[in-house]
Amino acid sequence: MKLSEHLTVADGYLELGMYRDALDVLEEIVPETEHEHFQVIRKRLTIWEAVGDWAQGARTAREAVLTLPNYADLYLKGAYAIRRAESVESALEFLKSGEHCCSYTSLWWYYLGCYYCVLGRIDDAKKHVYKAVGFGKRALQEKDLEPLWDEFRAARWAEEDEEEGFD
Repeated sequence: MKLSEHLTVADGYLELGMYRDALDVLEEIVPETEHEHFQVIRKRLTIWEAVGDWAQGARTAREAVLTLPNYADLYLKGAYAIRRAESVESALEFLKSGEHCCSYTSLWWYYLGCYYCVLGRIDDAKKHVYKAVGFGKRALQEKDLEPLWDEFRAARWAEEDEEEGFD
């Protein structure tokens, strides 16, 4: 079976809630390239998130970036798992360690802003969230960013996103 077929089968099991079967399918894969290895790890992280095994997700992400340090998704998904398994501080440090490959994506800036806000570092939160182009509407619904909602509304930030066609 090709990698794409394995991943399709794993997705099917995932949709059916058959998480162990999805993981078993991933175990059958022998990645031939770095990118294939990344695809398998990303799917594992998706499964750990689906079952709420945040500790396993955190371990998987930390191990993965040692051999695959240039894949933004591993830092983004990993930080979320680390936040749930450990702490916002640990998630923030992990996320920041991916700056070399993540800083081009708005989601990275958005997550940094959320984590800084939760930690009470409001000025840092604002600076980072404002760099996250296209997240105005989402920011006004994000509980982590609640301390900034009034400022976002006053700045009509969500409306600017809509006018620019970001959301």
